[in-house]
Amino acid sequence: MDYDETHRLVQGNYLDAPPLASECHIIENAEGAGSDAEILHIAEIVRKLRKKGVDYQDIVILTRNTRDNEAYRKLLSAAELPVFVNNRSGYLDTLEIRTMISLLSIIDNPLQDDHLVGVMSCPCSTFRKMTSLKSGHVRTRITCMRRC
Repeated sequence: MDYDETHRLVQGNYLDAPPLASECHIIENAEGAGSDAEILHIAEIVRKLRKKGVDYQDIVILTRNTRDNEAYRKLLSAAELPVFVNNRSGYLDTLEIRTMISLLSIIDNPLQDDHLVGVMSCPCSTFRKMTSLKSGHVRTRITCMRRC
């Protein structure tokens, strides 16, 4: 199959939108800062954003794990930056995230019935009725998919 320009993936499906700017920061010569070099660099970036007029409420720092959140809170507070840390765990257990993980699993391996049932049972599914299985027998039938 030949692909041309009309088949390419377009970011956000906004054909006339300019590309989003991205940055890559490499921290070198962080002597003396140790493992806190990344956090101190982020504090400097936040200060620069504030000088450009960005509100604090528009700045979010996503960490790799929740173990480091306390270090971020301490160092950003010491840098006199307002900090709110959300240590809430379980955000991957929300219905939306579980549904998307199931959908990606189906794309990866369409034979995973448990993930298929998870996607079919989500509220945004186009299936009106779920099939329930008992002892390998179908008790009710799946009704047709609604037209979108």
